[in-house]
This record gives sequence, structure tokens and C-alpha cells, in this order.
Amino acid sequence: MQFYKPGDKPSYGAKNYWYEALNDSGSFQMRYVKNLMLSRPYFEHINDQSALVGNQGRKYNYVIVSRGADFLMAYSYTGKPFTLKMGIISGSTVKAWWYNPRNGEAAEIGIYKNTGVKEFIPPQELRDWVLVLDDEAKHYAKPGVPIE
Repeated sequence: MQFYKPGDKPSYGAKNYWYEALNDSGSFQMRYVKNLMLSRPYFEHINDQSALVGNQGRKYNYVIVSRGADFLMAYSYTGKPFTLKMGIISGSTVKAWWYNPRNGEAAEIGIYKNTGVKEFIPPQELRDWVLVLDDEAKHYAKPGVPIE
């Protein structure tokens, strides 16, 4: 997150210099984020905070939304529940998944009507999670499996 080096005043709780932090677990987890992003049409991703209903959160509780025409991803850094406006992407039904950016595993959580609003509660608080919604008719592979 920062390039903390000798002589700098640390911020955001940095304890290690950047060249030591390269070996932290988070640096190795970036491959899971890359695989997630490449598992849906990469160049279609746009930020769309209008998909969130209610408070988007601040700082660590901020939920960020990226979507394409037929998929949506919502990232919750703290595992805080959030509510989405359905119908933002194509399809009469959506397949929903929780994606764990710490280990690259995805779990299908159901098929939902793509209308109205829906609250999503991540599997575990105080952990980051990505909700992936897909237009069910597109038959995308499990999140994290890059499109070839």
C-alpha cells in the first residue's frame, strides 16, 4: 500500500520496509485477485457505486462495486453486509458466489431473481470477501478461473 523506507514516518500501521513486505502473505494473494478479475471480461469492468443501496461505508467499511454488462463484483474489506439494487446487469436470474481473495476459493450461494433489492451477508466478519453475480444464462465458470 505504501513504499515505507528507512527515514520515512510510517502510516497506515506499516511495520516493515517495503522490500521486507514483499514477502508478506498479502503479496502472494495478489494472484487470486488477478485470477478473479480475469475470470470475467476484463475490459468491461466499470466502477458502479449506484448498485449499492444505502450507506456505502467509509474507510475500511467502504464497499466497492465493479461490473460489466452481465456480471457484477462487490468487495467488502471487513465482511460487512451490504444491499444491492438488482437488475443492474443482464439476465432474469443471477448466479451468486462468494469469492475468498485470501485463498482464491469460490462458493456458489444461490440463484436469485434479478429484480428489487437484496442484502448480502459475507460468510465471515472481519475478513474481506468479494460477491460475484453473473447473468445465469451466460454460464460463466467459477470465479477465479480465468477466461481463455
